[in-house]
Amino acid sequence: MATGPRMLVFLPAEELPVYRLAIRDAASRRTLWSFELRPNANRALTLDLPVGLRPGRYRLELSDGAGKVFETHLLRVTEAGRGE
Repeated sequence: MATGPRMLVFLPAEELPVYRLAIRDAASRRTLWSFELRPNANRALTLDLPVGLRPGRYRLELSDGAGKVFETHLLRVTEAGRGE
């Protein structure tokens, strides 16, 4: 995905009232952002990605309120206009 404003939509298998999404650097696993998400009427979780998300590789971890990670996604961000 290219840099710039983007929206991610998750459809988790779990049915929880609140979720935690952490965006980590894929190599160092350092947490860059952490968000609390609540499902909409369709049980979808939406996140407007931070504009400051730089090109690189990221690990997205979706967890419950207690910190149990139940979904992990890898994300590669490229410079805008590079066609990826």
